[in-house]
Amino acid sequence: MQTAAVVGGGLSGLAAAISLADHGYQVTLVERESSLGGRLSSLSDPRTGAPIDRWPPFWVDGGRELGRLLEKAGGRDLVESADSADLSLLSRSRIGVLKQRWPRGVLGNVLSVSRLSSVTWPDRLRAVAGVIALCCGRRAIPDSLSFYRHLRQIGQGNRIIGSFWNPLCLLTTGLLVEDISAPLAVARFRSAFEQSAGTIGVAHSRVGLSRLLESRIAGFIRAREGRLSVSRTVQRVLIVDGEVRGLEIQDAGVLRADAYVLAVPPRDLLSMLPEQWAGHPHFAAVRPLGYRPLTAVHLFFDRQVLPWKLAISAEPEGGLLTARGLTASGSGANPGHVAAFFPNSPGTFDLTREELVERTRRFLVDFVPGARDARLRHSLVISHEHAVFLASPGSQRARLGCETPVKNLWLAGSWTDTGLPGGLEGSAKSGRLAAESLDLSFRHGAKLACCLRTCRTSVRPSPRPTPLRPTG
Repeated sequence: MQTAAVVGGGLSGLAAAISLADHGYQVTLVERESSLGGRLSSLSDPRTGAPIDRWPPFWVDGGRELGRLLEKAGGRDLVESADSADLSLLSRSRIGVLKQRWPRGVLGNVLSVSRLSSVTWPDRLRAVAGVIALCCGRRAIPDSLSFYRHLRQIGQGNRIIGSFWNPLCLLTTGLLVEDISAPLAVARFRSAFEQSAGTIGVAHSRVGLSRLLESRIAGFIRAREGRLSVSRTVQRVLIVDGEVRGLEIQDAGVLRADAYVLAVPPRDLLSMLPEQWAGHPHFAAVRPLGYRPLTAVHLFFDRQVLPWKLAISAEPEGGLLTARGLTASGSGANPGHVAAFFPNSPGTFDLTREELVERTRRFLVDFVPGARDARLRHSLVISHEHAVFLASPGSQRARLGCETPVKNLWLAGSWTDTGLPGGLEGSAKSGRLAAESLDLSFRHGAKLACCLRTCRTSVRPSPRPTPLRPTG
């Protein structure tokens, strides 16, 4: 059995490991943290046992890659599809509801958008035209164009962009329309629109994301003779003559395998490579790539506060809100548990814990006046400085494919070239692409070696002729 080492226990590393294990490789997964999941890892509230997520525990249900991964690992029973639930869009103290009870595809999108109550009828018609243009348009879009400029080109005004497109862009990509490359945003929206019932079908995890990843995906790897090594830091990738000879792990010696996948952010990739390889033009190209912070604020009230399971606002102080007490299951579920996630919000990362809690409460009261009378029992704040990959206009040229100039080294991560802006779907796809490329390379190499052996054994030198002796 051939061996493979995967560095990084985030979603991309887990996707690579599970695909390699499924192809028959003996996988060793190395993660520097004490738990799997990376930015998706979750904690348990010490007071109530409720799941405390670092990353929003919901995603667009039309995602093929994440759905395929969960299906393969047997984790679908821990995920609830929300095709029958409504999605609330919050804008300037107005609440619009996108109904999800429509057929899948373009027709469902048109019907759902046409009934968005928080915008005027002319803006609804513009939004419907925009949905059709995104789903049906096939002309090439330059990577240097922002999604905002593209929306303006297809007739979307600032009002409908702010109240409709910005919240949906935040949900599907983690970025606002001004920050994301147009072709990447269009690719992600097209996938979501064509697969979901209504405009955006949203699924959520019933448990903390760490439990979802560790209980099913990690179990799948172990069941196929794989090994998980947590709390281990890879200090250096040992490359000799253009080939990886091992991974130098802090306080654990050298890990050797036949092939290696580095599923880590660009800054970690460059720090692991030897100096001469970190300066190689292929790897040095990733230096301009950046990330945006993400702050999660968990509030525990003495009663249910949010009337919706999921709400989104793209206002300057807005973000993604979920009634985690209504979406979680188990003994730790608390109806008064509200989780707010603030990606890209100006200055959020620099605020103190008390300021973030107060800001979140004010935001809730703007849309749910009853939240003013609810008593806050306690709160938790978690911030991650490098959480959301910034797929900005012009960033495509710095995104690497999964293959590298090093013979037996592959790359994975939301920042790699997957044709998607990043997020959960891009992470899962990057791991699958790296595993398939690795397997294809090894299978072709094995076939070539077999052919060479066959040629060497079948083509034998002709016996030397016996010299003639003179007669007489």
